[in-house]
Amino acid sequence: MSVLEIVGYASSVLIAISLMMSNHFKLRIINFVGSVVFAIYGALLTPPALPVVCVNGLIACTNLYFLYKISRRKEYFRTFPIVAGAPFVTHFMRFYAEDIKKFFPKFEWEKERRNDPSCIFLLRGANPTGIFIYQVKQKSIVVLVDYVVPEYRDMKNADFLYTVLSDIFLYKGKTEYIVEHVYNIQHCKYLRAHGFKRDPKRPEIMHRSI
Repeated sequence: MSVLEIVGYASSVLIAISLMMSNHFKLRIINFVGSVVFAIYGALLTPPALPVVCVNGLIACTNLYFLYKISRRKEYFRTFPIVAGAPFVTHFMRFYAEDIKKFFPKFEWEKERRNDPSCIFLLRGANPTGIFIYQVKQKSIVVLVDYVVPEYRDMKNADFLYTVLSDIFLYKGKTEYIVEHVYNIQHCKYLRAHGFKRDPKRPEIMHRSI
């Protein structure tokens, strides 16, 4: 297989992967790279495939335009405390149950809600983009669920959430967050990005100071 063929296949794979992304920002980035590589592939053909170059060049410019709009868009975040027994909480948890199970395999909403855990929705604009469910144990905040819907997984939700909640919990005398049963690699990376560390004695637990 020639280098040129590898370039062509790589560009096709990148474009295909981008179409599988639920996060719009990641979709635009990967699609931009794929279209640029595909345009280069078209230019390197003998003779050059001008339609391929032009179309993918246009796609690359379109992606750049939308990436610029996304980067300039002002986000409005808000925390919205809500009782665990509220119908919308149950609807949200059931709707995303399969995805939530990937990150919190031991969590069972129908069982846990009877313990009346504290629930906070994270609103992005007017959209409920995530939910934070926890229990207080002495000076610790035990995080039962910290879930963001696939379309909004760009770390902005968590950056805002932990900044706001940490101020509140510190004021109430709490000292640390604890997350139990951390087995999912993606979830572990997410927690590490926000300062969590494995417990040396119980590696399935991750925690961080507030």
